[in-house]
Amino acid sequence: LKDGKLVACFLMRSASQDENLKPLSSPIYPIIAFYPADTNAVTDNIEALTSILLWLKEKGFRKVWFRAPPAKAWFLDKAVGVTKRFVCSYPGEEYRRKHGIPKAWEVFEVQLP
Repeated sequence: LKDGKLVACFLMRSASQDENLKPLSSPIYPIIAFYPADTNAVTDNIEALTSILLWLKEKGFRKVWFRAPPAKAWFLDKAVGVTKRFVCSYPGEEYRRKHGIPKAWEVFEVQLP
């Protein structure tokens, strides 16, 4: 929240399934799902994302996984000091084709600053 207005929403969770929803041998944590509440508030969204990443670093995490809606991963490029590596689309193409889901989220491995 900023000035009583919702800027962005982050959901943190672990993943126990791969991009095609098949079980992983060991869960991945944390995965951050990013929902910009107001896409016009770019600076506020970037500040919110940077804050959550720095908070995770303070908690001892060296890397996280970041899941963003299509065409929203560029927010990561603006966050302070992080590097990202594309991992997969989620759900994967096989699952989307089977269930008629047109768009996937982009998943990145993010090294914290």
